[in-house]
Parts: sequence; C-alpha cells; structure tokens
Amino acid sequence: MFINIKQYIHSICYPIAQFSTDPLYGSPPLTVNYINTTTGGNSYFWEFGDGLTSTGQSPTHVYQDTGNYTILLVASSLEGCLDSSNSSISVLYPYLDVAVNKVYLAQNDELFKISAEIQNNGNIPVTTMDINGLIENGSSITENWSGIIQPGQKLMYEFSASYYLTSRINPGFYCVEALNPNNGFDENSDNNSKCAVTGTTFELYSVYPNPFNDQITVSFNLPLEEVYNLRIHDALGKTVYKTENQNGFKGYNKLTIPTLTFNKGIYAISIEYRNEIKVQSMSIIDAQ
Repeated sequence: MFINIKQYIHSICYPIAQFSTDPLYGSPPLTVNYINTTTGGNSYFWEFGDGLTSTGQSPTHVYQDTGNYTILLVASSLEGCLDSSNSSISVLYPYLDVAVNKVYLAQNDELFKISAEIQNNGNIPVTTMDINGLIENGSSITENWSGIIQPGQKLMYEFSASYYLTSRINPGFYCVEALNPNNGFDENSDNNSKCAVTGTTFELYSVYPNPFNDQITVSFNLPLEEVYNLRIHDALGKTVYKTENQNGFKGYNKLTIPTLTFNKGIYAISIEYRNEIKVQSMSIIDAQ
C-alpha cells in the first residue's frame, strides 16, 4: 500500500535594502533626495543622522548644519523580515584645492615625457581638471583629465603627449600645473604648479616671452639656497631694473618682472650668483 504525503512549503522573500543619494555633498541648507532601490520591501524606516526620521519610501530631507551624517534605511517585507543599509553624506562648504607635489621627466632617445603626482587637498572629490606641461625649449601643452580623486587622495598623471627635442637641445627644466578643478576656482593657487631641473649647476634659462611687452618671466637654477643679484640693462648700458641680495631657492627659481615702463629696444638681463654671471638678450617690440 502506498501513502501519498503532501507537504506545503511557504516561501518567504527577504528584502534587500539599498538606496542612493542626490547630491552626495553640498553646503547648508542642503536638500537631499533619497532614491530607494530596495527589492522585496513593503515598509521603510529612515534615520537621517541628525536626529530626524521618516517612513516614506523615497523621502527628501534638508540638512541645516554642516557635518558628516550617517543615513540608515531599514526595509521590512510583508512577512516582517528586515534588512538594513547605510551610507553617509557630507554637508560642508566646498573647498577646491589641487596641488602638484612632484614632477618627473622620462627620456626615450629624443622623446621626453612629463608626469606628476597631483593631490586633492580640498574637501570634495575632484572629477575634472586641466593639466599643463612645460619644458625648456618646448611648447606648453594642456590636457584635460577626468576621473575621481577623493579628498586626500593622490593621482599619478602621465601626459599623453611627448616632447621631441634633438640631443643638442636637452631641457634644463620642466614644469606641471593643475588648473580649473571641477571647472571651478582653486582656493589655493600657491601649490598648483611644480618645476624641477635636470642639472645641478647655475643656469639662466630662456626668458619668455621674447620679444615681450608688459612683462617677462625669468627662470634659473641655483645649486644652493643663496642670494643672487638680477639686473636689466638697455642698449646704452643703463640699468632699468634690478634686485640685489635676493634670497634664492636651491633648484628651480622663477621671477615675473613688469616691463610696462620699458621703451622699445634691445635689453640684456643678467643674474649674478656668487662670482658667476649669466646673461641673455631680449627685446620689446611694442612699447606701451
């Protein structure tokens, strides 16, 4: 004799709690939309991290004060099963600051490639910026970077473009500058650029622009941290600009000089370091 036994199994669906926020950060008062993407949920309980709660499915909440808030979502199924998920949001006054910490130069025959370590010193993620590279005897190049650098994180960036310089024109210096983070304003422009030199001797690099109009930029290398003297003479030998006993840095130095009062003509710029003098000529093409 055969006995048929039937057993019914009741399946319970457990919820999987999950959500996202829009936006992820901002300044107060900050309105945040919570997008509930829970599966298997029937009712919900939210804690917004500031002492307030909600039972809405996808609520909106306004944060009045700055701070880092932890949000908790508890989802319940029809059968009373629970699952939870949490996330965080930063309510702050955004501070954008990217810094170039180090620069590197790699050479492959007559091709030179620049790279740099760039750090996010601000308090919000950086997702885009312009990166400018400059090398002596080579033109300036600008590339746009996009991605994400969280606050405090670093990015190793290598330029896609390379410089072609013959073996007779080896560069004396190279620079990298990070600009326009998040297409906005960098709060601290003092750390945006970094330059390095390839040699250890006293050198006066190319003055630019040359010819010039309203200003020139002079860059040079000092073997040690020590004083230097800079002078500019016109074609008749008259001193039209000078700085004496200026403190220089070991390595790369840069100085921008206003030239609005200069007359049209040929000039010589000289830098004296210890008992050695370096000289270059330059010209102004359109006197103000």
